[in-house]
Amino acid sequence: MGQKDDKKETNIGSIFNGLGKLIDIISDMAEKGEDVKQFEGSIRQLDNRRNIKGRYNLKLNIGGIDKITDFADREKKQSGAELITPKTEVYKEGKDLTIVIELHGIDEKDIVVEIEDDTFILFAKKGSQKYYKSIDLEEKYKICSSRLNNGFLIVKMKEMSPDG
Repeated sequence: MGQKDDKKETNIGSIFNGLGKLIDIISDMAEKGEDVKQFEGSIRQLDNRRNIKGRYNLKLNIGGIDKITDFADREKKQSGAELITPKTEVYKEGKDLTIVIELHGIDEKDIVVEIEDDTFILFAKKGSQKYYKSIDLEEKYKICSSRLNNGFLIVKMKEMSPDG
């Protein structure tokens, strides 16, 4: 039948291959007595037609129901302060990078964003709640602007040329 049918078969085969790997990971976790496994990394290029880059963070929990918080990951510290990792989305288009961070109830004056050693860092504080997020950057960027809009911090960055 042609190239389209071969392509469909390849895509279906890829799905079954991925499911097989997932079952292997779960079996390995069960053998080792692990309940939770965390995966993170980056995706470089998925096909020859498009240059696709991205990052992923996946938590696999086979030991029961994971508690989901209503805002983001929260961790109690001994001092009683909460450390919150806000929900974040990253968009790249050409040499521009946009990071959108959910920070409802925070004033712009209480937010600090910076780039340190090719890592984007956000820190914000409201009362006893502290918000922290770091993102490893694959290229060198400079922050062009950041603004708070309806509880979302929008940070725009530009890729720096190799000579600075």
